[in-house]
Amino acid sequence: MLLQLAEQYGWQLQSWAVFPNHYHFVPLATAKDVSLTEFLRHLHSVTAIEINHWDEAPGVKRGFNIGTLNSPMRNLTWRV
Repeated sequence: MLLQLAEQYGWQLQSWAVFPNHYHFVPLATAKDVSLTEFLRHLHSVTAIEINHWDEAPGVKRGFNIGTLNSPMRNLTWRV
C-alpha cells in the first residue's frame, strides 16, 4: 500500500522501514508540485480503515503523530 500510494502521488521512496507502530521513509518527488501532505493523508486514511477492519472496530478514529502534518511546513509543496 505504501509503495503504491507513493507512486500514485508522484513520490519515489528511496528507502523505507515499516514497524508495528510507526514507519520511516525517504521520499523523492518525481514530478513538479507534488504534495507530501496529500499523500500522507491518503495513506493514513486507508491504513486506519484497514486497521479498524482487522480490529473489527469500524469507525474508530486512529491518531497519527506525523511531524509533517502538525508543523508549519504541513502545506509545503515540494518542487523538483
